[in-house]
Amino acid sequence: MDYKKYNLPQRLVTGATKKSQEAQVPTAIGGDGQIGSNLNIRWTPRRRVIAATVLGVPFLLATAVAFKSGYTLMGIILVGVAVFVGLMYLALRYIEANEF
Repeated sequence: MDYKKYNLPQRLVTGATKKSQEAQVPTAIGGDGQIGSNLNIRWTPRRRVIAATVLGVPFLLATAVAFKSGYTLMGIILVGVAVFVGLMYLALRYIEANEF
């Protein structure tokens, strides 16, 4: 390949803007397999309800429309996915709370 040197500012090459922050790579905390993140979201009850609504309503709507339109297999698959996600959530909470 032919690599050309373009006369561009470094900001344009890296895709940064004047207000951009430097990317931070996740780092390991301790040695328990925990990954540190800089997503510090304060999960207030109001934010939880909004997040659950934004994520849950389209899924419930798709499931109801699948059953209503006669695609029962698709509806059953969507219900199965919802049950699987719920069980995975409970399993992860159980694993996180206990030490083996």
